Order: sequence, then structure tokens, then C-alpha cells
Amino acid sequence: MADVGNVANRRGMRQWRNVYDSALRDLTTILFSLPVGKYSEIGAIRIQARANKLIDKLNRTVVRLADSTVTDSFDYSVAVTKTQLEMIGAKPSEMFNVDAANAEATRRNADELTMTMLRANASMRRTVDQYSNLLKLAKMDTLQIHEFQAGWVPGAIEWLEDVVDYAIKNQLARASVTAQIQNYLRTIVLTGKFIQINGRNYRINKYAEMVSRTVFRAAQTDATVNMCEKYDNDLVRVSKHHPECESHVCQKYEGKVFSLFGKTKGFQLLEKRPPFHPNCMHNIRPTSIEAIRAREIFGQRPGVVT
Repeated sequence: MADVGNVANRRGMRQWRNVYDSALRDLTTILFSLPVGKYSEIGAIRIQARANKLIDKLNRTVVRLADSTVTDSFDYSVAVTKTQLEMIGAKPSEMFNVDAANAEATRRNADELTMTMLRANASMRRTVDQYSNLLKLAKMDTLQIHEFQAGWVPGAIEWLEDVVDYAIKNQLARASVTAQIQNYLRTIVLTGKFIQINGRNYRINKYAEMVSRTVFRAAQTDATVNMCEKYDNDLVRVSKHHPECESHVCQKYEGKVFSLFGKTKGFQLLEKRPPFHPNCMHNIRPTSIEAIRAREIFGQRPGVVT
């Protein structure tokens, strides 16, 4: 099944990936400008200031990019869905204000993408602070580290406590602990996992791509539903993407026809709509009783629209 809106979605995801690829390179450069093992208060202040400036710029870009890419994805999906509806013989109704519904859905999805990425950017600030604080810890002796209350390092504090406890128990030199902290810091930077969401760390460009894909799917679904309501079309078919989209949530919907509004007897209401999960690849496409019958008669031959 054709992926409605995939042209606009791929273009939008590429824009998001490019922005966060650039941010990843710049942030990596900033953090490595304060060498591990050579912590200084002035150096830490400088890298935090540079990182904050970068993230402030990224926030402004997020607002602009969310508006443009969601609008592009939504408008493309509206145009494609309209063509599909006309191909199956659906007729528009004057009873539904589709322009107002589309404007509201576009705004809602753009706001969702904006707020999600702004929260991600805020978590990047915390990661920079944690990086700076861990650099400072690496200069302390083992007992000082042991006594230090490092609750500002979620996810790292348990690891740090284990390292220090082991060092004290086995009478390891301070240099051993310092080396392990330094390696931990290098791993943070080299993996690019600066975004912390719900206890997980994400590589920032991959996270931006995942979030944008998911929101574009939601916008695409909203566009299809609005156009189906405008054309009084109740039936849709869920796309197939196995094994690329392997979630068990998706499998019970794949390739099946559902009712959007509960108007067609014999078809289950589509209670949950794509995206079914983050990074979901599924979409819905309008169909009709006549199109389904044609599909049954002619099978999957090219040119048959269902």
C-alpha cells in the first residue's frame, strides 16, 4: 500500500535530522573543549555558556521547523487523500468545515512536536551540567567523591557509587577512579546521548527523527480522517509494514479495513489510530464497499484502488 504523505514526511524528517546532526557535532566540540582530567571552574562556566547559547538557538529553530514541517506533511496528506477519495467515487459535503478542522489539527500537531523537542532540549542542558559536575568529581580524592551528594546525576549516581565503593574496599588509587569517570564522560559525549527522557538516554539526532516521524504520522492520520468526514467516507484500510514495523500493537490492524465513524455495518470501529506507537510506520487510506469488492475480484493487480 502506498505510504500517504511519505514524500513530505521524508523531507521533514531529513530537515529535523540535519538540524540535530549539526547540534550534535557542535555540542560534542563544546564539551571536549574542556579536557577530561583538566577541570577548572572558569572552563566549566565557559562550556555551559556556550552550550546554553547553542540550545537557545536550537529552541528557536524547533519552533520554526515544527510549524513548517507539520504544515507540509499535513497539506500533502490532504491533497493525496482527496485524490484517493475522488478515485473511489466519494463526493464532498458542505456540512463539514474541513478547512477549520485541518487548521486546528495542524496547529495541535505542530504544538505537540514543538513541546516534545523543547523538553528534549531542556534535558540537554541538564546533561551539560552533569558533565561539568562529573568533571569536577574526577579531581576529588576517592573519599571526597564517596561523601559527595551527587543526586543531580540520574542514572549515573548508582554507577558512581559502585565505582567508589569498590575503590575504597580494594584500596585502589585515586587515579583508578578518575580514569573510570573520564571513560564514562567520553562515552557520554561519543555516543551523543545527551537527551534524557523518562530515565532513558537518547542520541539527539535519532530522537529528533523518531519524534518527528511519530508526529507526522499523527498529522497524516488527522488529515485523512478530516477528509473522509468531508467526503462522508467511513471506511479506511490500515497499511502493511511487516516486518519493518514489528510492534504487536500494529499487527492486529495491518491490512485490515475499519470503520472510522461507526456508520458501516459489518466493520469494526477503528478505536485506535496510527501512529500506534513511537516510530510507527502505519497509515490509513480511504476505501469503500465498492473498492473492496473490486479488490476481491481483481486481486492486487496494479491500478486497482482500495
